[in-house]
Amino acid sequence: MSSGKALACKKSTVEFNIKKDSICEFFKFIQPEVKNCEFEPSSGKLVFTFAPESKITLEVTVSKICESHLIVSNEQIREMVDARYQHHRDYDLVLNNLVEGVYFPASSYDEVQECWRIITPILESKEDLKPYQKGVHIPKEALELRKKNIDYE
Repeated sequence: MSSGKALACKKSTVEFNIKKDSICEFFKFIQPEVKNCEFEPSSGKLVFTFAPESKITLEVTVSKICESHLIVSNEQIREMVDARYQHHRDYDLVLNNLVEGVYFPASSYDEVQECWRIITPILESKEDLKPYQKGVHIPKEALELRKKNIDYE
């Protein structure tokens, strides 16, 4: 898995290496029109990309040349999410499920409650919010708050 705000490219992926002798079978599964593997793969991996654009690909290396085969596109993922969650996005999805009492596997009630415990005082604050500048590890204002040891309870 690779991710991080400090990377030059804001990319988050999870990669699964596929055993060399299983690559052809996997390739035939995702592309049924391929009956026989006409190539000798040296490596392969299934890559789930979450940012900057969601997609699922199969990367196959043959003779030191890596080819990426798209399995599921960002548009297909968006259509599946829209169909499943009635076009709700991000926080409105979590809050809608919380209000309706619907189980949502990505967030527990405790996680949402903790987020609101932290976020509510920030939203109710009379101070202007300071933007997080690009390339800054921790903004000066955050360091100052840290020094004051503010407790949000």
